[in-house]
Amino acid sequence: MKVSKVLTFVAAVAFAAASSVAAAQGRPAAAKGTPQGPKADRGAQGPKADRPASPHGKPPAQRTERGNERIAASISKNPQLEARVRTMLPEGMTIEQASEGFRNQGQFIAALQASKNLDIRFADLKAQMTGDDALSLGQAIQKLRPTERADAH
Repeated sequence: MKVSKVLTFVAAVAFAAASSVAAAQGRPAAAKGTPQGPKADRGAQGPKADRPASPHGKPPAQRTERGNERIAASISKNPQLEARVRTMLPEGMTIEQASEGFRNQGQFIAALQASKNLDIRFADLKAQMTGDDALSLGQAIQKLRPTERADAH
């Protein structure tokens, strides 16, 4: 009997301590299993309702204007990479022109390599991978070369 009284007392002290900490932080104490803090106030709108819009939520035209400048600048910082990329570019095209519309450097370089390795015109591949209805690299390859298997290489 003494053990249960001690456990009840300890539980009451712990609850009182939690209540006083919550009150000091300006929150009401909550029963076990109920949400606390800002998440509890979001209701049916979900967790993203009170967050500012992501920079990735911009339309593709706004996103890519600065994206290709960043890609070209990043490549130009690495002379070996820049030399390798220049050898894969279509004749008469600059890195800035070629990277326009791609989401990031990796996507751009992967498209250049696929174009070269699979003998697909870069302009066609780029057109499929950029813009409003952009496809992934694999989807673009399948669309341009339906007989080409993605796992064949």
